[in-house]
Amino acid sequence: MKRKIRSVVLMFIVIPALNMPLTVNDDRAENKPKRIVVIELFTSQGCNSCPDAEGYLDNLAFKRQYKLDELIVLKYHVSMWDHLGWKDTLALKACSDRQSEYWKLFKAENKGTPELYLNGEHRYFGGMESFDEKLKNALESQPELLLNPIVIINPVKASINVEMNTITTVDKKDSKLKRINIYSAIFENGLEAKITAGENSGRTLKQNQIVRAFGERAKLDFGKKQSVKSRFSIQINKEWNLEKSGIVILAQNPESGQILQSWGSYLKEIEGFKELNNADKKTGRN
Repeated sequence: MKRKIRSVVLMFIVIPALNMPLTVNDDRAENKPKRIVVIELFTSQGCNSCPDAEGYLDNLAFKRQYKLDELIVLKYHVSMWDHLGWKDTLALKACSDRQSEYWKLFKAENKGTPELYLNGEHRYFGGMESFDEKLKNALESQPELLLNPIVIINPVKASINVEMNTITTVDKKDSKLKRINIYSAIFENGLEAKITAGENSGRTLKQNQIVRAFGERAKLDFGKKQSVKSRFSIQINKEWNLEKSGIVILAQNPESGQILQSWGSYLKEIEGFKELNNADKKTGRN
């Protein structure tokens, strides 16, 4: 099974074109709402195909200067290859659970890493056919939802507090939108791991956009409403490098898996960050 998965997944690295411009048509006016596209990669430090897949997505994000206003990349580290000799230092149960949910949704028969999902509606495993075209179309599409979050860091409680209004852009008479799940992810850039065992033994992996926390935050039922409010908090972990970390919010259709809209920000751009950072320096927390 291991060999079968690896030989199939290697195609992931060969097929994608790295030169696709991440630009949209000029006719999309500045004042029009944007659909922020999300690419989710399931990866592992114990998989010898995964570093190249991560590097491919780094290339895409680098073209956008790692900004979060048009394209968001999230890399979920999973533990499925820990038995090969190296225990992934970034793997989270929440990441494995997220991958399992996608497998159920897509009725996946072949499972492994690297595995990529574009906006939760297109799965790529063992090949990237039509990825460039679908990414371009997604970047040019108009959103069905708008996310208007108010995000504040509480330096005393070391938490990120979110109050959000989720608004449908489609008239309720024409909309099939009923239920939406809200998820949040904390990601971190600039991580490094020296691998001493397993398939990547001897390599030093430099890793960005790594999911450090993930969870479902709300279930929204629109019914006949045009907008729904939600509120949640995320506890800040002292192990995160806050200067290089950010928060992402996803609004996902639980039936189709489609991510209808997303929002992201680096923590250093959020109100309360300076106070939290100053408190950390005084206590030596970070």
